[in-house]
Amino acid sequence: MKVIDKSVLILREAVNYIAGSDAHLCTFEKCVTDSKCNFVGKLRALEAKDALVLFAIIDSSFEFNLTSDEWTTVQFMCRFLDPFHSITELFSRYDYPTSNLYFANVLAIEKLLVLGNNHEWGDYSTLLAIVVVLDPQYKMWRHGSRKSMTHL
Repeated sequence: MKVIDKSVLILREAVNYIAGSDAHLCTFEKCVTDSKCNFVGKLRALEAKDALVLFAIIDSSFEFNLTSDEWTTVQFMCRFLDPFHSITELFSRYDYPTSNLYFANVLAIEKLLVLGNNHEWGDYSTLLAIVVVLDPQYKMWRHGSRKSMTHL
């Protein structure tokens, strides 16, 4: 995380600079239109990359322009962190129980952290593991033979 720290901090400051002033927001919206960026709603830096580059050209006091290598780092980190974000949102839902999703997603997180396909089962909640085993979605037991959970 220390490697990406500089790129993320620069990007955070760029967003704060633009969002901190109505004039900057107006200029940035023009840059979005001119660069034909493909995003809606809140500023998402990767989707607005071209607009941010154009904004840096137009606004001479904007000092938060990222280099090509820094954009590559931000792009890599977004791809890496996206599954964690998705799983966190899934666990944070309050409109229905998510205990049956726990085990499979914890394994997915572990797989991402290990960056390989070989994992140990580790120390997970026995009760939540049983919930997954009993969940018909996973159908772990079929015709007397145990189906592997490696697809999780």
